[in-house]
This record gives sequence, C-alpha cells and structure tokens, in this order.
Amino acid sequence: MTKQPPSRRWHLVSVILFILGAMVTPISVVFLLAGQMSSGEAFAVPGTYLINIEKPGTYGIWNIVSEFRDGIQRDYSDKLPTGTRIIVLTSTGKEIPTQSDMNCTERSGDSSRKSICNFVAKETGTYSIVVDGMSEKQSFMIRRSMASHAVVLFVLGGLVSILGWIIPIFISVLVEIKRHKFKQELANPRLQRTEQPAEP
Repeated sequence: MTKQPPSRRWHLVSVILFILGAMVTPISVVFLLAGQMSSGEAFAVPGTYLINIEKPGTYGIWNIVSEFRDGIQRDYSDKLPTGTRIIVLTSTGKEIPTQSDMNCTERSGDSSRKSICNFVAKETGTYSIVVDGMSEKQSFMIRRSMASHAVVLFVLGGLVSILGWIIPIFISVLVEIKRHKFKQELANPRLQRTEQPAEP
C-alpha cells in the first residue's frame, strides 16, 4: 500500500482548536460572573443580621441600590447616610475590621448593587453584621468575594489559551512539512517509499 500524505483537513482541526482555546477564558468569565451575581444573601437594614459562614475567606457587603421586591420597584440612594456604621462581630463578640471597597457597581435584571466594604472571616461560624445610623429601611447583601476564583480562572484560562495557540500551529506546520517531504519523494523515485506486501 502506497504511503499517503497527511490530509489538509488537519488545518481545519487546527482552526477549531484555536477557536476553542480563544473562547475558554471569555466563556469561563461569563459563567463566573453569572454565578457570582446570582449568589449572596440579602438582609434588611438597619438592624442586626446573623450569617453562618461555612468557608473562610473575604466577604463583601453591598448596598442594594435598586430592587424589585413585593411587586414594587424600589430605588435607593447609592450613597449611605452620614453616620452609617457597619460592624462585623464573631460569635464571641470580637469585632472584625472592615475595609472600604472600590465602589464597584453591578446590575442584574431589575437589581443594582454598589459595593460598600469587605472583611476577612478567618474561621467558620456565625457572624453578626450590625448596621445602624440609618433612618430609612432598605436592603444590603453579603457574599463571598470572587477574587480568589478569578485569579485561578485567569491562570488556567491563560494556560489553555497559550496551548490553544501553540498546538494548532504545531499541527499545521507538521502537516505541511510531511506534505512537502511526500512531494519530494514523488519527484525523486529514489526517495519513494512503498510498503511491500509480506511474503507468505
């Protein structure tokens, strides 16, 4: 049986691999953001809210600026009243320091939220979030920060994207090298290789 050159269809495979590699990171980011924005626990303020934290990490507190609740669209100021205090306490009553956030705003459907602050929960357990200094009732939200997940996602996505560049190029170059070598063998009978059938 005469040896055949590699098919040019391998170039199509390379293109498909390249596209898939380029799409991994954007698609992962979309799913991460969608999952993150749909998570979190809303609670009424002012007042005290108890939250059971099962995973240590950084948690952010958000001001729900706009929400659709009880059949009514409710809108609030994105700036907290002067004198508003947010205190986070452990189950033993120890206060955990909070850090001001970067004032990020996110929108999802009829809801709009603006970041206020975050804190680090080093242990699992029940934490108290005390909010006072506000006269108008509204809602806050708390959820685990996605920063650590985002770092892992971008590192893995970056590696996949790099491989998505290298592997398709390698396949295409290898195919062309073999096709060129095959043409040389056809042009020079001394280089032709054929497989002889085995003798009985």
